[in-house]
Amino acid sequence: MSGNSNSGNTNTNITAAEMRAQLEAEFLKVRPAACKTCVAPKTFWGPAAGPGSGGYWYMEQAMDCPHGCRQLIAQVWAKLTSNNNVGLPDNARVSKYTKID
Repeated sequence: MSGNSNSGNTNTNITAAEMRAQLEAEFLKVRPAACKTCVAPKTFWGPAAGPGSGGYWYMEQAMDCPHGCRQLIAQVWAKLTSNNNVGLPDNARVSKYTKID
C-alpha cells in the first residue's frame, strides 16, 4: 500500500487497484461463514452529480443476501472510502464510467 499521508490528514493515499484489493480482502474477513456466494462488487470511477463536480468512486450494488452481506459490503465500502484518499484510475475520464476489476 502507498503509505503517503497528507499533512493534517490521517487518510492514507492508495491507488485504485489497492482500493479494489482492500475491498475484497476486508469483505472476506467479515463475510458470514454460511455465505459461500457473495463477493465484493466491482468499483468504478464516474461523473459526480452536478456541473463542475468532477468525478467520484462508485461500487456496483451488491445482491440481496439472506446472510446480510449487502449491508456488510456497504459498511466495508464506507470505511474504506472514509479512511483513504483513493487515486484516479490510470485511464480516468470524468465523462465516462471506468470499472476497476
